[in-house]
Amino acid sequence: MSQFDELPRRDRSHEIEDEALVAFGTRLKESGCFILQASDRKDYGTDCQVEVVAGGQATNVRIHVQLKGTERALNSDGTLSVEVQRTNLNYLLMQAYSLRRLRRSGARRFPAARRWRTSSHAFHRQSGSPCPA
Repeated sequence: MSQFDELPRRDRSHEIEDEALVAFGTRLKESGCFILQASDRKDYGTDCQVEVVAGGQATNVRIHVQLKGTERALNSDGTLSVEVQRTNLNYLLMQAYSLRRLRRSGARRFPAARRWRTSSHAFHRQSGSPCPA
C-alpha cells in the first residue's frame, strides 16, 4: 500500500445525516404540500428551506428546517431525545416558520411533526387552499 492509497474515511455521522435528508425529502414529496428548496450552505442551524405549495402553486412561503439524524436508542416511553445547543435553537427561532426534525437511523419514515402541520395548515387556512394531510 502506498501513501496515495490512504484516503479519508467517511464518518458514520455523515451517513446518518444523508439517510435523514433522503427520508425527509421522501416525506415532503408524499405530502404534496411542500417543495424542498436548495440546502443551506455554511449553515449555523438551518439545513434547508421548504416551500409551501398551495393549490398546486409555489408560494415562496418558506419553512427553515434543521435536520438531525441519530442512532441513539429510544427512551423507555418510545420518544427520542437529543441535546440542542441554545445558540442553535436561538438561530432557528429567528425565523417565524422554523422547525427541527429528528430521525432515528433505521426508522422507515420521518414521523409527522405537530408544529410542521400547524405551520403549514395555518398558511393553507389563510390562503383558502386545501393541503393533503
